[in-house]
Amino acid sequence: MRPLKAILTQDLTKYYGRRRGILGLSLEVERGEVFGFLGPNGAGKTTTIRLLLDLLRPTSGQAFVLGRPLPSESLEVRRRVGYLPGELAFYEELSGLAFLRYLAALRGGVDWDYVRLLAERLELDLTRPIRTLSGLCSGLRSGLRAWPSPFGLCHRALLPLYKGKLRGYPGPL
Repeated sequence: MRPLKAILTQDLTKYYGRRRGILGLSLEVERGEVFGFLGPNGAGKTTTIRLLLDLLRPTSGQAFVLGRPLPSESLEVRRRVGYLPGELAFYEELSGLAFLRYLAALRGGVDWDYVRLLAERLELDLTRPIRTLSGLCSGLRSGLRAWPSPFGLCHRALLPLYKGKLRGYPGPL
């Protein structure tokens, strides 16, 4: 038996009225594979991620995440996916730990030992206010935003999704 794909879409299409979001997207992403959507604004990157999280419904086509069909098993998919949006507002006066506790209360299922381990590995002092945490990557304001682990993986997500801008990418080569 073949292992289930992390992501599988078949002829996925989304229209917003008459405007095309994506058209006929078929892709397979293996578990453990690092996959990125690159493209100009309006290419459908955000639409695809929102469809994979069942935040939007497709006009036609099918999507499966971690072997689970959408939309029928979207709750189970969301339990297994760690999503870190590129544009995220923080309560900058809260400590990193207080912010993670706030998010954990909303989400549940957080492995705090794992959060501490990730914070150590990333050398993040979660007792400091978010506004004082230094970024690990240019263009990102805080360590919590710099890499999805403390935020998007704190519940040991099987599929981390990160939406962000790729700075310095020269475009098609």
